[in-house]
Amino acid sequence: MSDDMAACQYCGADGYFEWELNDGKCKTCEVQDCPHAQDQRDRNYMGSNHQRARFEEVCIACGCFREVRVAWANNRIHYTKWDHDEVSQDDIYQEDRQ
Repeated sequence: MSDDMAACQYCGADGYFEWELNDGKCKTCEVQDCPHAQDQRDRNYMGSNHQRARFEEVCIACGCFREVRVAWANNRIHYTKWDHDEVSQDDIYQEDRQ
């Protein structure tokens, strides 16, 4: 691995080490381009009570995560916005949020 500085080949942002780019994409571009497909998600049980169950849903492709709450009383499912530890929430694709 090289420690040479590089720029993202998609957005042009610079100041990255070559090893920080994935196929020339910075983490923000990688997350922005990810559709968070159903077949690329994993769900982790977080807990439940008499009103609802909570799960964490994780996109395996890009590392985004969100909380999913299932309410027993009305069978409604609530999704929080996708989030990521290294990317601003405003930069994350949110289309399938219900």
